[in-house]
Amino acid sequence: MTRMKKILYLTLLVFLPFWQHSSHAQSLTNAALTGIESMGVVVNPIDPDLVRTDFSVDYFKTQLEVELRKAGIKVTDHTTLAETTGRPYLELTIHAVKVALNMYSYHLELKLMQHVQLRREPNMILSTITWTRTQLGNQNRSKFHELNKDIQFMTNQFINDYFTVNPK
Repeated sequence: MTRMKKILYLTLLVFLPFWQHSSHAQSLTNAALTGIESMGVVVNPIDPDLVRTDFSVDYFKTQLEVELRKAGIKVTDHTTLAETTGRPYLELTIHAVKVALNMYSYHLELKLMQHVQLRREPNMILSTITWTRTQLGNQNRSKFHELNKDIQFMTNQFINDYFTVNPK
């Protein structure tokens, strides 16, 4: 078995349980975007081994905010988010596992979190994922900046799904 096949198999073994897709689930998650007027943006901490000047939490947070604003989606800060119905926020998580010298397998997840209320227990309000997309891959550490393409693709998917149920 070649080295690249081993890396691919390891990636699938580690991340396949996180991968999900169905047209019914997608229509339900798109419906969960209906009526959202503004949202926050959160980028989870990135493994210190991967952080570089061009690869930081602040960089990705700014990129997400700019793309949402360019599309016409209002982005709120943490204080305003607390006053927003449902407290929706878009969250980016980047997981990476070193599989060889300078080679990483990665799992990107972009998800919308918001408060939901249980029908059977109306007083219980939970924060949960109502929209999500993931991306798996392998990348040489020196080319990790190319993750921007995958993140941009997922961001565009979110924007398209948002405007499917919230036309301008």
